[in-house]
Amino acid sequence: MSGNIKVVCRFRPSNSKEKAKGATEVVHFDDPQTLRIVGATNHKFDFDRVFTPAESQKEVFDYAAKPVVDDIFKGYNGTIFVYGQTGSGKTHTMQGPNIHDPVMKGIIPRIIENIFVHVEEADEKFEFLVKVSYIEIYMEKIRDLLNPTKSDLKIRENRDKSVYIEGVTEAYVTCGDDVVRLMDEGSGNRKVAATNMNDVSSRSHSVFVLMVQQKDLSNGSTMAATLYLVDLAGSEKVGKTGASGQVLDEAKGINKSLSALGNVINALTDGKSKHIPYRDSKLTRLLQQSLGGNARTTLIINCSPSSYNEEETLSTLRFGIRAKTIKNKAKVNKDLSVAELKELLDKANKEIARLKAIISGGLDPAAAAAALNAGAGAASDKSLPAPAAMQEKVMKLEEKLKAEEEDRRGLVEKLDALSDQLRDRESEFESEMAKFQKAKEELKNASATSEEYEKVRSCPLEPILNTCIFFFFLGKQYYGKQAG
Repeated sequence: MSGNIKVVCRFRPSNSKEKAKGATEVVHFDDPQTLRIVGATNHKFDFDRVFTPAESQKEVFDYAAKPVVDDIFKGYNGTIFVYGQTGSGKTHTMQGPNIHDPVMKGIIPRIIENIFVHVEEADEKFEFLVKVSYIEIYMEKIRDLLNPTKSDLKIRENRDKSVYIEGVTEAYVTCGDDVVRLMDEGSGNRKVAATNMNDVSSRSHSVFVLMVQQKDLSNGSTMAATLYLVDLAGSEKVGKTGASGQVLDEAKGINKSLSALGNVINALTDGKSKHIPYRDSKLTRLLQQSLGGNARTTLIINCSPSSYNEEETLSTLRFGIRAKTIKNKAKVNKDLSVAELKELLDKANKEIARLKAIISGGLDPAAAAAALNAGAGAASDKSLPAPAAMQEKVMKLEEKLKAEEEDRRGLVEKLDALSDQLRDRESEFESEMAKFQKAKEELKNASATSEEYEKVRSCPLEPILNTCIFFFFLGKQYYGKQAG
């Protein structure tokens, strides 16, 4: 299912630093979708939703995030990411000032709660598996926040062109408390620093990943979906942040990766680019499916209402407008059971046989016309179409036959893959059984050797044997002098 990225705009209140500089508020909210900047310049912007500073964390979650969670349980991948200048409220939106506060907690802890409510309320025929990972992209290196010793992880590509992080810690969870504990642990490992714009400025992009797999026990089919929750580090103007030394180097890295993100969005929306530069940064490579790919994506742009940050706010709003035009191609990530695959294969074989009979002339004219009309869903017509129309239908049937055969080959490949997996499992089982039998035999031999040792020790030649050492290991005996 294709659809545009949903873009939500959220404004925070003016902060004490902006007020101390005598700045005024330049944002006017016309309605829940429209805002105007009335300051040094005048601009009007329309988004899917605009949240004023007075609106709550829950209101933002209900509109921006809850539909994405609902889609996860329908088998669709999802992404929610926040964008904006440093100090604009991105981490406040995603995590909240306190993830344990029922009022102030952000989107991620609310999503965690919502996921396990879905699991608890699901039909008993469904079985669920939930796992999480938590990483940051710091200075163009991927660092595992659940195991900080893993500091330069690599992004790899699956056969279906989706990407994954090789070697990342994946923790299986059974309840919301498990996830919150891991989130606390990972957040404590994230890189932050104080700047003139933000006392706790994120120096990295963080990505919290939730993977939900559900199995229908009634037919064996499975659906799996991945949800990326991305808290981007803010773009920075060095003149405002006062960054220097290491913090300045971090700012350069942040701005470079955000520039790469902007280039990807421009390439996706300009209508001319044949190449999308996903590989220009770790961030855009990781978000490849979220931007123009197999995911339902929501972008939340965070802004300041103050005239002091008017230029940065306009830049953020324009970024959101460009992102609105990106079209994603989300699909249900479902693996059919063997029975379902066989049923589809049978249908494909019957349809192919029907089409071959029509093309080869194996049916009489009246039957061929009826079969053509039935296949096309048209009304019954006892007369054959005109030769030109008949030729056109034959060509279409040949194309359809080719597509059906390709579908059948795909189904056969899936069945073959399942058969290979079963054979591998059987081979593993046989190998384990062989190991068990060997261990059992070795234990039996060791017991027999022990009995032989007792007999030797009790024989009249024991004083002689006292000058020797008796060894037995896995049923094999070794004799030698003590000095040896």
